[in-house]
Amino acid sequence: MSLEATYAALKESVFAIADTIAIDEDRPQIEGLPPLPNIRATCFAVDKRGVFATAGHALRALHEMRRPDGTYPANVLAPVETKSRIGVVGAPIAAIREVRFASGEKPRDLSGLAPDVGFLFTALDGLPVVDLHESPLSTPEGRQVGVAGYPLGTSLVTYTGAPTHFSPALRSGIVAAHLAKGSSVPGLLLDLLNQEGSSGSPVFDANSGRVIGLHVRGTVEQRVPLRRGDGTTDIVEILAGLSLAIASSVLLEVAADLAVPDLERRDFDDVRNKVIEELERLPEGAPALTARRML
Repeated sequence: MSLEATYAALKESVFAIADTIAIDEDRPQIEGLPPLPNIRATCFAVDKRGVFATAGHALRALHEMRRPDGTYPANVLAPVETKSRIGVVGAPIAAIREVRFASGEKPRDLSGLAPDVGFLFTALDGLPVVDLHESPLSTPEGRQVGVAGYPLGTSLVTYTGAPTHFSPALRSGIVAAHLAKGSSVPGLLLDLLNQEGSSGSPVFDANSGRVIGLHVRGTVEQRVPLRRGDGTTDIVEILAGLSLAIASSVLLEVAADLAVPDLERRDFDDVRNKVIEELERLPEGAPALTARRML
């Protein structure tokens, strides 16, 4: 299969993780258009019962935002497209889980950090899920891979000056090296530049379409001090053109033991079809990105 064909089959499983936005919030927006959410990271469906995999560091930010009632001010979002319009469908994040191992220990990856893996739970049902490869390190070095996600977050959606689309972006590279063979945290080094917002993206084999990894971070070439006009100094990271991914076998191992919350669920296709109906009722001249429906 071609990269185009494998991406087309996987694209519907890729969602954005975004802050909850209300219409009346004091947030800059383009006149005549609904406010856009702040996209934090990417996730992808691994269980049709509303379960998504993502990068663990995206969940740590959500932990800090948790409300007193236990809910989170964040959603998972996906595009719904017609011939001339794009809508957004999504669901609130009901629960999150970072990777923990039965021994209580956190195995280390090559960067010295605990496995950067987590899961989100929503009330969606009937999700299109990815095909996780049980032996990702059998993917040969040099094989072309695709990464689908939301690099640059909301900035990508508004790049042209108006939110004219809402869709994951496809990038491609190769498997540069297998990492941590024999370790409890196997991984892949990718010849692919990392950008903020793409954390949590699926890494898939361009030939088979199977997901072989979870994109987590870029490699840092050097850190340079940047002196600002007010006298303060920031440290700026210059990224090398390489990225790290956690092997899909880690996701399979943890997902097998996930306790999926008992939630009142809505069928994903039903919610998406309602957005399509709204888009088709829009008058001529309506903004390209208009309808948004949440559970």
